[in-house]
Amino acid sequence: DALDEHAVAGETVVALAGDHGWALGEHNIWGKHSNFEVAARVPLILRTPGGAGRRQPHLVELVDLYPTLAALAGLPPPPDVDGADLSGLVLGGGGAGKEAAFSEYPRCPRRLEAPWDDLTSCTRTRKEDFRAMGYSVRTDGWRLTAWLRWDGARLVGDFSQPPVGVELYAHPAGEADSDFDATENVNVADLHPAVVRRLMGLAEAHWGKGPGEPVEGQEPRGR
Repeated sequence: DALDEHAVAGETVVALAGDHGWALGEHNIWGKHSNFEVAARVPLILRTPGGAGRRQPHLVELVDLYPTLAALAGLPPPPDVDGADLSGLVLGGGGAGKEAAFSEYPRCPRRLEAPWDDLTSCTRTRKEDFRAMGYSVRTDGWRLTAWLRWDGARLVGDFSQPPVGVELYAHPAGEADSDFDATENVNVADLHPAVVRRLMGLAEAHWGKGPGEPVEGQEPRGR
């Protein structure tokens, strides 16, 4: 109503997004502090002047908002901004979305080698003192979360060591969008080693560089 009142609806892009999901008891969690779909998946709605409403099934990330809004406004994004321009998807001109969406959340168990008998979320822990970082890779058919030992000096997970643990969950085509958690109850990592290797490769390509170190194909960025 305000856009119409000020006669700017025809030249304004509106974005509505959530910054995290929320578990209501799934996996014995009440909150947002996990790498499960119920915490990592969020709504993203974009309205463009004159645009027709459409739903896109493709994977996107919130880091895509900046370059997308810049493109819709006819502006080039700064060269050091993460994310991809999704204006083609928004305007209905085509595009396939992204190969994978990435998220991460740490854990601070007292002993990494023992079964984690709590859901310590590290909210009161200095980042230098995290114990493990969960790096999560979501593709069209899978979610992999690899738990790596935390390098508190470099503030990165240590890809040079085997993961402390690996979770793999299947997300088959056509699963019910109304229950994001329905397919993340059985860890199938041992049944699909090739999928684990492929998604671990995506994770290492995305995160396996120290702060300020360029990923292949990207320009160096400041610390």
